[in-house]
Amino acid sequence: MFGCLMQRQRARPNTCNFLHFALSQLHTLVIAEHKDSRLAASTLHTIAAACALGQGDVSVLVAGSSVEPVSKAVQNISEVNKVLVADHETLSHHVAEPLSELVVALHTKHKFSHILAPSSTFGRNLLPRAAALLDCQPVSDVTEVLDASTYVRCCSHNLICCCNLYNTASGGSSHQCQE
Repeated sequence: MFGCLMQRQRARPNTCNFLHFALSQLHTLVIAEHKDSRLAASTLHTIAAACALGQGDVSVLVAGSSVEPVSKAVQNISEVNKVLVADHETLSHHVAEPLSELVVALHTKHKFSHILAPSSTFGRNLLPRAAALLDCQPVSDVTEVLDASTYVRCCSHNLICCCNLYNTASGGSSHQCQE
């Protein structure tokens, strides 16, 4: 299937985490990370990963308090089709619990095929909670997206492997890495 385990020879590449759902139409949600009214560079890398999934809409969620400057910055990114803004005081500290509930509500309404977040403390805290509420498995440390169901991820500190998402009998999805 895949035979691409290889030694990593450079510093840790830009990574992201994502959730995948078995849907026929691609529609991806990127959860923006920002601080002090500035969009984090890791969010731009995550948007690039969302675009690599294939053809489909890319929506970006900007959540927090007083997020207008960040939402305007996201609107200027040509690859973004829609900016979803959640401006509320309870989201001001980027706590994972209220954000994950918001992500679940958005997924229920929009039926995203993929949900991505930067592979930072922010994303590593948020996506597992959202995945638990959505009853799916998150994929972490994705370094490259090859297509909507194939990706490259860090398996350990010195190995990179190609993985493939597959649908389970229950309609969910899981992933398998070739060693």
